Amino acid sequence: MSQEVPTGDIIFGAVVLIILLVLAWIIGRFISSLKNKRFNQAWAPLVPLINGKIHHDGGGAATSWLTGSYKGKQVQASMIPNRNRYQEQSGERYNYFDVALMQIAGQQDWRITYKTAVFGLGKTGWQVSGRDENLSLRLQSDEIFSALAHLGRPEIEYSARSRTLRCSQDVTPQWVPTAQRFQEQLEELLLLETINEELNTT
Repeated sequence: MSQEVPTGDIIFGAVVLIILLVLAWIIGRFISSLKNKRFNQAWAPLVPLINGKIHHDGGGAATSWLTGSYKGKQVQASMIPNRNRYQEQSGERYNYFDVALMQIAGQQDWRITYKTAVFGLGKTGWQVSGRDENLSLRLQSDEIFSALAHLGRPEIEYSARSRTLRCSQDVTPQWVPTAQRFQEQLEELLLLETINEELNTT
């Protein structure tokens, strides 16, 4: 025959659980506020360049965004410090950063990446992928590759569906690039946006 748990014990357990949940929430909010403060400090040098506004994820403070405009183009940048490099929990982490021009018209997706041969497989160097041959050939420019190498070999990707032209890279150990480098990224995206408009909108 089972014994009933005294009502007093049930109430006590419920009260303890509520207290623990409240404490966990308070600690979580405190940690989140500290990280958001670090996000604000990291964004500070870049804010004036795009008259930017800082946004936080409202949760665990894993990501932060900066939105604004540059030379008439809508801009959105984001940072994810301590991001897992691979899908699996490999333990290898890095500081991810990207900046994108928004509302950029185009018909086809394309990408520019720098790849390194592994065990003799593949080739080392810049690679352009996209279905439009004329656009791909135009993007295979020494001028473009040289500028991207100067920027630290970022990945450039255009998405026709989301209408975004994005520059992304590992900025470890920093959380964001310097103000000068950020402006250089924006200028390179503007150049690529001009090429995209010429060859990828009809």
